[in-house]
Amino acid sequence: ITTPLDYLGAVLSVFQKFGGEVEKTEQISSKMIIYGVITVRSSLSLANELRKASEGFAFWQLDVSGYRKIKE
Repeated sequence: ITTPLDYLGAVLSVFQKFGGEVEKTEQISSKMIIYGVITVRSSLSLANELRKASEGFAFWQLDVSGYRKIKE
């Protein structure tokens, strides 16, 4: 997820609300990049919530990192 610094807290809150696990963050200029893991099921509603939390400034992309059992 890439977001301006001003929205970092709100974006992290949304990501974690959907069960996302932050692996690392990286600051580039006035933006933060959040690397993490989230289930496909949880990610289906993530985009809309991220846009709401960041007034449309945050965006994300999904990369399949593998398969594993989800925590019930």
